Amino acid sequence: MEVAAYKKDGSNRHIKGCERATESLKFEIHGLNTRHRGRMAEQNNSANEPSSSGNVRITEEDREIEQAFPGSILGDSAGTHQHVFITVRTISKREGRPVMGHGTTGSGLTISSVLSSNVSRSLLFSSQFPGYKFPREKKLRGPLLDANYQAVKEETEKKMFQKLIWDKITISCDGWTNVSGRPQMNILDVNRFGEAIHCHVDGSNEVKSGVWIAGHIKKAIEERGPENVLQFVADNASANTLAGKLVRDTYPHVIFGGCVAHDLDLLMEDIGKLDWVKSVVTERKTFIQFVKNHHMPHAMFLDHFSNGASLLKPAAIRFATNCIMLDRAYTLKGPLSRMVISDRWRNWLSDPSRPANVRE
Repeated sequence: MEVAAYKKDGSNRHIKGCERATESLKFEIHGLNTRHRGRMAEQNNSANEPSSSGNVRITEEDREIEQAFPGSILGDSAGTHQHVFITVRTISKREGRPVMGHGTTGSGLTISSVLSSNVSRSLLFSSQFPGYKFPREKKLRGPLLDANYQAVKEETEKKMFQKLIWDKITISCDGWTNVSGRPQMNILDVNRFGEAIHCHVDGSNEVKSGVWIAGHIKKAIEERGPENVLQFVADNASANTLAGKLVRDTYPHVIFGGCVAHDLDLLMEDIGKLDWVKSVVTERKTFIQFVKNHHMPHAMFLDHFSNGASLLKPAAIRFATNCIMLDRAYTLKGPLSRMVISDRWRNWLSDPSRPANVRE
């Protein structure tokens, strides 16, 4: 591949990439220019001995640049801007993809991290500066992580405070349990421009009472400024309701509102307790769990009837989980019907090695 660049002759001789040049080529050109300016400074600080031709002394590094960029150093100086064409080594997708794929799987990277623009910039940086050593794990987990956290926090607070001029915020909190089984509480700042985590509270060895929750909410309100806070929102647990009352006693203008998603979830749970709804949910759930929990029926359904579309089992942490389960079952009603009347299904059920409860 040939990429156009131009040179500028005279006392400020250098080469510069055109707009059509790639980022990697611009990096390379920038490095060559920097080295050339450094050599020129060294020559000016020396005895300024001219060569036999009366021009600036040509060094071995100048010859390297000339070899990489013909006409940029040793060529004639007629004309202020002259185009030179640089041959850049390229690699096809067929050659490059296996290398990138092996690097991804071999290092344990996730697909989303590989596709991140931050990773792409890091790879480009390391390719342009091969002498640079990547930081050690201790640096990445310690000072670099702390510095990045502080930078993100400052940028988030800056944007949030800028938007407070135009809109008030809502303080929201939500409790959850991390992978280690420790209770946590996140406090968020929310307005129509977006949301940002205000702080994170470790609830280990604490009684999650309304007084405890209200104390952390009041602290968050003071940090943001009471005049900038409009309301406090949490789910409808009794502790949160008490916390909302205590917050309003201190800040009368801050109203408490229950989480709408939690209200809808409770409403759907109550609808699910109706007899005619409960029977439908129970029957579908039993059949779906039977298919998903037995390898042969599940493989039969995926490979021969649904073209890979899978049934969904109910999950405790998913909003409207029974509705999602029933909607997928209704969508796959045709494949399910074809499977239960097929010879494959009947032969599998009639196998004498199956337990009696399975055949029933």
